Amino acid sequence: FDSFSVGERHAGEFISSSPTTVLAAIAAVTDRIRLQSGVTVLAVLDPVRVAEDYATIDQLSRGRLELGIGKGHEALQYPLFGLDLAD
Repeated sequence: FDSFSVGERHAGEFISSSPTTVLAAIAAVTDRIRLQSGVTVLAVLDPVRVAEDYATIDQLSRGRLELGIGKGHEALQYPLFGLDLAD
C-alpha cells in the first residue's frame, strides 16, 4: 500500500470516531506508508486542537500525514458536540 486513510464518524459504531488515535498508532509501527485523514469534520471540532493534534502526528510520522478537512453531512453528529445545525 502507498497510503492508509482513516475517516471520521461520530454518529454510530465506527472505529474512526478518533482518527488521530488510529493514525498515531499506525505511525508508531510503520515507516513509509502515507497517512491520511479521510475527512476531518472541522465543523464540530475545535480548529486549534485539530491543528495541534495533526501537526503532532505529522511530526511523529516524519512528515507522512496528509490532512483532509470537510464540514460533514450527518445532522446526528452536531448535538453530540452541543451544536445546533441551524447555527
